[in-house]
Amino acid sequence: MPFRGSSKCQTLHIAIVGAGIGGLTCAIACRRMNKNLKVTVFERSVEVLSLGAGIHIPPNAGRVLAHLDLLDKVKKEAGGYQLDHFTLRRYEDGQVLAGKPVKERVGREYGAEWM
Repeated sequence: MPFRGSSKCQTLHIAIVGAGIGGLTCAIACRRMNKNLKVTVFERSVEVLSLGAGIHIPPNAGRVLAHLDLLDKVKKEAGGYQLDHFTLRRYEDGQVLAGKPVKERVGREYGAEWM
């Protein structure tokens, strides 16, 4: 993808900060869109840890992963499962702030499951 900001044509170089699920998904999408793009992912952590292992993948993110043919791989290799119920609690005392069933409703309303 040429960039025409100067007199000579240059290749677009994309920098992505953060090698979490969002950053890596963005890098994959950029490369699949155009194999000639130069994509660099920057990550501060020097090693891969299990931090962030308890993340949720809401329907919008699930649809992006499905579009990139990555959703089944995430489910299989990362131990993903469909969420039955969502409860939001206050950090200090665990008081329930909100809760709702999501398993059947979310797929019907948003076109993808909540994991």
